Amino acid sequence: DAVSALGCLKLDVDEYGVDVAVAGSQKGLMCPPGLSLISMSDRAWLETQKSRIAKFYFDFGKYKNLRMPYTPCTSLILGLDKALDMILGEGLENVYKRHSIYSKAVKEAALIMNLVEFPDRRFDSEVLTALYVPQDIDEKALRRGMYNRGIVIAGGQGKLKGNIIRIGHIGYLKNEFIIRTIGTLGSVLNEMGYKNDTGSAILRAEEIINTL
Repeated sequence: DAVSALGCLKLDVDEYGVDVAVAGSQKGLMCPPGLSLISMSDRAWLETQKSRIAKFYFDFGKYKNLRMPYTPCTSLILGLDKALDMILGEGLENVYKRHSIYSKAVKEAALIMNLVEFPDRRFDSEVLTALYVPQDIDEKALRRGMYNRGIVIAGGQGKLKGNIIRIGHIGYLKNEFIIRTIGTLGSVLNEMGYKNDTGSAILRAEEIINTL
């Protein structure tokens, strides 16, 4: 599953021994949803040739021979072509570094604001920061307060609904987007009664981002 990694993080499928990696167009590749991207090793291709399961849409042999078993969305393909131009124009290593720096900036700023990362930093992602919602803070009201200031963040799902918030720092972003998100989060929390040092958090984030 490379849905959140492709276009943001190093993904050397040969080095990692990955036979099949699957991603979508809607995250690091900065396009609307609707395209699937698949990487297959030589071993995986051999397995598809052995398969006798009835298939048409998922007959990868057709794709390998550039025969689409459906009508593709050409506008999305053109959008993907432009997105890849942007990524390659910036340079892959620069893209990877930018995502790493933005991740560090958000996570360290959150720490200064006394917010706790979920699950913990051993398992964190460089494209997303998940934070526990402070006690006595209504998660929906927090997100609504940020939305009213032009910042959209996500809540938790399943058992985590109402307990965490998720801040994405993936794909097309600028330094000011990160700083504004941190500042807005801190300001809304302060207004809701969760006092924190938003100013110091912003200064630390700026210090980290300036290493780019």
